[in-house]
Amino acid sequence: MAAPKHFVIGDLQGCFTSLQHLLNKIAFRPGIDHIYLLGDIVNRGPESLDCLRWAATTPNVVSVLGNHDFHLLAVATGNERYHKPSDTLTDILTAPDKDTLLTWLRHCPLIIHLPSFKTTLVHAGIPPQWTLAQAQKMANKISKQLTSANWNDFIHNELYGNKPTQFSTQLTKTEQLRYAINSFARMRFCTQDGELEFKHKLDPSSAPTGFAPWFSYARIDDSCGRILFGHWSTLTNHQAIDPQATAVCLDSGCLWGRALSALCLEDNQLTCISCPQYAQPGNE
Repeated sequence: MAAPKHFVIGDLQGCFTSLQHLLNKIAFRPGIDHIYLLGDIVNRGPESLDCLRWAATTPNVVSVLGNHDFHLLAVATGNERYHKPSDTLTDILTAPDKDTLLTWLRHCPLIIHLPSFKTTLVHAGIPPQWTLAQAQKMANKISKQLTSANWNDFIHNELYGNKPTQFSTQLTKTEQLRYAINSFARMRFCTQDGELEFKHKLDPSSAPTGFAPWFSYARIDDSCGRILFGHWSTLTNHQAIDPQATAVCLDSGCLWGRALSALCLEDNQLTCISCPQYAQPGNE
């Protein structure tokens, strides 16, 4: 039998039929090969429940948390003020296995480091001023909250907000966690020292003065290795898989009718399939 392969797949956003086509194309072997999802498993596409069930029940499938995954958890706590007309989460929220699926989702990490591939996985990004150890420390603190008995309170009362925009040890615990969540799950533009900006969501040419894509800055060290991320489907020409690249975006706009992509970590080969369109870009 051929050795197991490890694939990283970009944002699904409820596009299960496209996922099935991609898995067939890469000849995925359940229980043998490994799949790493870059978050945003659910929402906006028509098959969110199917995507989440597949991820939660298929052997050797793990995912980092994306902003839409956090959004699902928030809505599940009854935070209806954040429930949007474009959401496609009702099937999950009314499913008989809802609690099992949400428990699996809450136990997903914020970042995954794969030392044998010198690669780190995250949904949106890692602030340039953080080492891998610093990022892992903050990610573990968030995971501790998400898997605790009072996770509902944390999600319902503390999750949402655009502030603080900059990290400091003088911030409260809640403020530090919110900054980290926003970095890992929402960040696109920032400054060299990690000040976040959330208004601009399209291509890098829309960056406000003083801000640039988070991956354009020199990192404090090379401990993260190559960073594979999703979240930013409107990036252009950022999918050329250069073995020397320090960051690669694998969100190729499946939801927008573009493509769903899988990167094989063993040979650095990118596989893409064309997808039907379900929405227009421009919003998280």
